Amino acid sequence: MRIVLADDHAILRQGLRSLLDNLPGYEVIGEANNGREAIRLVEELTPELVILDIAMPELDGIKAAGVLKEKFPNLKIIILSIYSDASYIRQAFNHGASGYLLKEAAFDELKMALEFIAQDRTYMSSSLMPVVIDTFVEKTPDESEMEKYQRLTDREKEILKLIIKGYKRAEIANELYISLKTVDQHKKNIKDKLEISDFVELPSHTSFLES
Repeated sequence: MRIVLADDHAILRQGLRSLLDNLPGYEVIGEANNGREAIRLVEELTPELVILDIAMPELDGIKAAGVLKEKFPNLKIIILSIYSDASYIRQAFNHGASGYLLKEAAFDELKMALEFIAQDRTYMSSSLMPVVIDTFVEKTPDESEMEKYQRLTDREKEILKLIIKGYKRAEIANELYISLKTVDQHKKNIKDKLEISDFVELPSHTSFLES
C-alpha cells in the first residue's frame, strides 16, 4: 500500500516513515507538512492511503480529509492526532476518515488499523471507546428531539445532511443549484425548527435523518 504522510512535525513524520517502510507491503511515497501540500501530493502521487494530523497550518487534517475524500472516494484516510475529544472523532469520520488513532498509540495499533482499513473496515483507538460511548449515551436523541427533526421539509433535511458533511454556504448553493440567499433562509429555518443557535449544537447521533 502506497502512503502519503502529512504532519507539521518533521521528526514524527520521519520516525513514522521509518516504521512503515519496514512493514512488508507498505511504502511511504510522500511527506507533507500541511493540509494543502497533502492534497497536492495525493493528486500528484495517487497513493492508496494518506495519514493526516489534525492540527496543521494552512489547512487542518479534517478539512483536508473532506476535500480528499470528495476528489478520491476510494482513498483510505487515517487521522493520527493528540486529540481525544468526541467532537474531533465525529468530524473525522464525517469527513471520510477510515481510522482515528491517538499519537500516543503503539505502532502495533497502527498496524492493526492498517489491516482493518485494507479490508474496508473502520478503526478507532481502543482507548477512545469510553469517550464515544459516553457521548452516545448523553446525546442519543430522545423522542422529543426526533420530533424536532420531523418538522424539517425534505429540502431542509437535504441541506442539513450537507452541513453535517462539512459543506460550506457556497458549496451547498452550487450542489443544489440554489442562491446563497435561499441557503441562508433554509439554514435559519432549520435552526429555528431544531431550536439551536448554531450547527455545532447538533447531536452526534444523526443517523435517523432520512438517507
